[in-house]
Amino acid sequence: MKTFVTVVIDQLGWADRDNLKYITKRLGQPARVLTPYFPTVTETAHASLGTGSLPCSHGVIGSETLTGRDLRHCRIRESIYVDNRAQQTTSRLEVLEDQGVQVFVVAGKENVAKLVDPRPNFSGPGVRVTYETDQMTEALALSVLDEYGHQADPVWQLDTAPFPNGRRDPCFDSCLIEIARLLLRNARDPGRDAFLFLGLPYLDVFGHDHTRANPDFATTIQKLDARLDKFLNEIGIGQAQNAGAVVTGDHGCRDVIAAVWPDSTNRMRYALSLGRTGVLSLPTQELLTFFDEDGVERPAILFDGGTVRLWTKDGCADAVTRFLNNENSEWSAFLETAVIAKDLTACIRQVDASRHDNWGHVVGIAKRNVALCKRSWMDLSQDGNAKIPRGEHGTDCDEDREVPWWGQPDSHHTLIEAALAFFVGQTPQATQLSGPP
Repeated sequence: MKTFVTVVIDQLGWADRDNLKYITKRLGQPARVLTPYFPTVTETAHASLGTGSLPCSHGVIGSETLTGRDLRHCRIRESIYVDNRAQQTTSRLEVLEDQGVQVFVVAGKENVAKLVDPRPNFSGPGVRVTYETDQMTEALALSVLDEYGHQADPVWQLDTAPFPNGRRDPCFDSCLIEIARLLLRNARDPGRDAFLFLGLPYLDVFGHDHTRANPDFATTIQKLDARLDKFLNEIGIGQAQNAGAVVTGDHGCRDVIAAVWPDSTNRMRYALSLGRTGVLSLPTQELLTFFDEDGVERPAILFDGGTVRLWTKDGCADAVTRFLNNENSEWSAFLETAVIAKDLTACIRQVDASRHDNWGHVVGIAKRNVALCKRSWMDLSQDGNAKIPRGEHGTDCDEDREVPWWGQPDSHHTLIEAALAFFVGQTPQATQLSGPP
């Protein structure tokens, strides 16, 4: 009876590797891996991890997309549900199940479980614990297992009471690790091989709120290191030949001092860490496409960490690109460059792996110290001042792409292939990743 565990720590970058001393002692020195996709955000990463394919195939470009022939009648939706190719992409977890392996998915972010396995009828027991989930003790976790009898819907929404500090509760990852431990102990079929995917989100929350220079940043990782090592030790990782593991991150993080985002009135606002705020001008309405969001006409512009995507009217992409790149434009302080989407080769290294229609028509790339944020991230305080993130990711910068990888093989997004090799003796190959359609 074999056990294989994959742990993805959200926003764990290569620079953070020395803070996981227990994991290094258990699994050996990590490899430095460059993630082979763009943008370097959670949704793109986990879709790639779960399917063994790249954005050019699975279609998840960031967390949102606009769909429909007439954008005025479209909505912002999660990419994994609206893009046909994303829905048709095969989950690598299905391959494990075909080999008789029992699959468990424990993920703290709401979309991660579905991105790792996009099938509508995932047949293995799994748990989705969202930011709104109550602070769970062992007793609560056991009661969940007892209540569902391991036979209910595999993605359990545990929506009891909110964490005292919302999604920023430092106990969140510990609760997820405990749920994973209890699943392997209590819900596993006797004598059956088991695969566990464990996604830990708290570091990402902390990283957005604080700079990496904050002493608590390293302390947060060190505490997680100790908790995670205790869990891996209990299931025999590093001690028994029938237990294996991979630990890695989905992307890194860079410090930022400015943010740009669309507010509820369609204005493109900006804020600097020095406290100054303002509004950026948009290209004229004659150049942009609009879409309907709950009865409100909005310009077809999506922000997501390190990129801004714009949908233009026919023949207007060049004009919008010139507007954003104009050195006298307000945008020049925040964008490294703007390019027509089909010319992404000019500014990113992973363009072939990340080509997809979801990019829109024009793409702006953030400067190294700038965040391009979804509206939902930028909550305004009572005095009207925005609290900008202190850390961000999503660009092609090495800080965003470099992650540590403990385990074999040391190639990002052969994660499920590593499990296949462990269970059935297949040799993982990077070429197993799906290329451009």
